[in-house]
Amino acid sequence: MKRIIFPKIFAVDVLERIRREIIIYVFAFFILWLFFLFLFPYLFPYLMFPYFKILEGQPLVFTSLEEALFVILKASFYLALTITLPFLLIRLWKAVSQEFYEPEKAFFRKLFFISFCLGILGLLVGYFLIIPASLKVFLFFGRNFEANLKINYFL
Repeated sequence: MKRIIFPKIFAVDVLERIRREIIIYVFAFFILWLFFLFLFPYLFPYLMFPYFKILEGQPLVFTSLEEALFVILKASFYLALTITLPFLLIRLWKAVSQEFYEPEKAFFRKLFFISFCLGILGLLVGYFLIIPASLKVFLFFGRNFEANLKINYFL
């Protein structure tokens, strides 16, 4: 019996490139996640800066045994995702950009640059303005009570 050899279709090539990039990304993501997991005691003060600035000397509490572990896992996961996601988008862009015309490439380059800048701006505004302001508002309404904030809800 003779095998039929089909010609390569460009969509299959693109899908193979995308699959390869996603596999590389997942591998790099897990390595960075483990890296942040082991460095979390050193990163924790920077993540909690808005809290410690407003409520000086007041510790965060956890009410279940596994809560501290899950907070560390979740926070290191989001840190790794935040760091590696732009690299995934760049690698995916390189994988599919060969199929675009030059005006489309120029448009998407501008779109990616603006999106990246606005994403960084959103992270900075949230970290330095929104989180401290919301903490002050919520603590103002609970001023007649003792503030024992759970780490699970803060991070």
